[in-house]
Amino acid sequence: MCFDWQHTLAFSENIKELLVVYLYRSCVPPTFVTTLAVFYKGLFQSLQERGFSCKKHSYLHICTSCEAGTYGNKIYLSCLPCPRGGFYQDEVGQYQSKSDESGCKTCNSGTFVVTGGGNSSLSCQVCPEGTNKTRHAGYRACFCLENYFRRDRFGKCELCPQAGLNCFNDFVTILPGYYWSWNATNLNLYKNYVENLLTFSDSYGNESSSFRVPFPKVYECPQRHKCSNNGSTIQLEVTCEEGYKGWMCTECKEGYFPVIGFCQKCPELWVFIVEFLAFILVGASFFAYVAYTYRRERNVNKRSIVDIALARGKIVLAFYQIMGEFWDSLHIVNWPYVFRQVANWLSIVQFNLAVLVVKPCCFFPKINLSPYQMFVFGVSFPLVVVLLTALILLLGYSRLWYLKRRNIRFSHWNLKLKRLKDRILTMALMTLYVTYPSTSNVIFTLYPPACETFDLDETKNTKKINLLRSNYSINCDSDIHLKYEIAAYIASSYVLAFPCVLFCLLKKYLKSETTTPISSRQEKSRWLRFLCENYKDEFWFWEIIELMRRVSQTFVIILFGWDSSLSVTVTLTLAVVFLTLHASFAPMRDKFEHYLQLASLWAVFLNMLVAAVPVSDSAVDSPLIEPVMTAILIFLNLSVLLIVIAKPVLWVLKFLKPWKIMSWIIELLRTVTCCIKRSTVSTPTSHFVSRYDDNPTEKEPFLHQSNNYHSLP
Repeated sequence: MCFDWQHTLAFSENIKELLVVYLYRSCVPPTFVTTLAVFYKGLFQSLQERGFSCKKHSYLHICTSCEAGTYGNKIYLSCLPCPRGGFYQDEVGQYQSKSDESGCKTCNSGTFVVTGGGNSSLSCQVCPEGTNKTRHAGYRACFCLENYFRRDRFGKCELCPQAGLNCFNDFVTILPGYYWSWNATNLNLYKNYVENLLTFSDSYGNESSSFRVPFPKVYECPQRHKCSNNGSTIQLEVTCEEGYKGWMCTECKEGYFPVIGFCQKCPELWVFIVEFLAFILVGASFFAYVAYTYRRERNVNKRSIVDIALARGKIVLAFYQIMGEFWDSLHIVNWPYVFRQVANWLSIVQFNLAVLVVKPCCFFPKINLSPYQMFVFGVSFPLVVVLLTALILLLGYSRLWYLKRRNIRFSHWNLKLKRLKDRILTMALMTLYVTYPSTSNVIFTLYPPACETFDLDETKNTKKINLLRSNYSINCDSDIHLKYEIAAYIASSYVLAFPCVLFCLLKKYLKSETTTPISSRQEKSRWLRFLCENYKDEFWFWEIIELMRRVSQTFVIILFGWDSSLSVTVTLTLAVVFLTLHASFAPMRDKFEHYLQLASLWAVFLNMLVAAVPVSDSAVDSPLIEPVMTAILIFLNLSVLLIVIAKPVLWVLKFLKPWKIMSWIIELLRTVTCCIKRSTVSTPTSHFVSRYDDNPTEKEPFLHQSNNYHSLP
């Protein structure tokens, strides 16, 4: 390359005389760096904008052309190295023509300069694996292929590491239906790194151009719709569906309460008050009626209405207690919305003490119904019932002892105390019987197998966390949880002791070898009657089996979760075993109750079978799947209750008979018609009455006549 130079030296003997001008021609290679001494300010500023770097030395500026691998930057007015990526410069004195462009040449597609400052085309190297080599590299080591990501802006691209991640623009985001957990520090680092990758110019920062921290472990949410992850286009953090929060979006936010694993919006206060009062009224009326009926003498050869109600109520209660715990334990099944609404009402039938205080949490947020509080409440309740019963009986016997010493109507008070004892023991036993399954389940919830271990990052051998399956906000490795585990082991004695005590009491007073029918042995153990009254004499112990059935069918699910093949196999096997036992031995006296129990056992089995093959979230198979499954679930879970209600309704219709109903309707219509006629002639009557206002004694006869007149057909 050749240049023509004109070198002028000027010095003044009278500041006017130009002495010498040198003209010469020189040839240099393209990489030759030229240095100029510049006197004039405007000239060196122009050179700085055109590929020179100038420095001031006393009264002049020394300007040097930008060497190969650099270019003149218009903003900084200096020579900058060509950026890392697909750029190089093999000539000197080059500069950017526009401020938003580089003054460097571009490498061929699929190549880049690793460290920047490339001074020839040979500096461009092939982009690393996993990159798209059909496009220009830009300001990185080429862009990643589809479904690939990178951990360094100038490093290789890797295949998307885990299911549930979406890899695009060289980084990863979380997909809907999946969950990962970041700590705050790593999340901020990754956000800066993503922002760096989304900078497609040379203005990115070198300090955030790589991410060396392991990614969190990705988990599929048990119910994928809860992890909506629709907060933004770049979904780095998990966003839960409205009403959900916590690990895998399994907890309810404030203003929501859980129903079979789903968060329902809290009702208004007046709705809750009406529901609560209705529940208290129905429950109190039922127990009062039971107490009143048990006071009366019974016909030995005939069952009372309360006996029938209790026998059938036990079947309904057992069914909904099993299904209620089953629904609550299944976090992986996406029950249809309509079925959730039905289950919300059916939860009342369970008589689960924990469920009954769920809705009050809506209005008293400080009442946090955690598994710990449920455990304390569930274990304390039987103790309170037993102590309260013992206290009442102790006061009664103390009064009887006092009256005996004073010889004051001892026999009368002794009889009253026996009746009181019978009623108190009956109520106490029924209360313990009803709450036994829920108490057992809150104890099982705290066993070590009920915890689940999660990896916190993708390495799988560093950070882990052990969470309680029923409430992922509880760490099973914490000191407080270890204390509750010990308490749960101690409380397990109640799970075994209660059925054993009932068995011993029933065996003592109601032996099957006795020739006397069970229904006639009431005086000594009337408070045990409801446990065995509906069974045949040889199956007096069957209610103990029923108690164990309620607990065992949810025990495995609570411990190992429904996503375990062991849980599914064992639970379905138990359902088949109990169904077969009942069908084979037919332990119940009444045929209707036998078939009702059989229907409930079939409903339990079919519910579990449906849960083993849940409805897909996408429902791609057919648009009819979800409504059909909803109808099946509602039918299965309402069938037992409807069968119980249907029989008395049919009996009432049979008793009333159609012709009686028609006669009542006709009579009602005649009464309504008569009332309408009376209202139409009320005006003339009032007119005649006004004529006798001055004489009250004459008004009454006229009114009497008027009323008689209008009452004629």
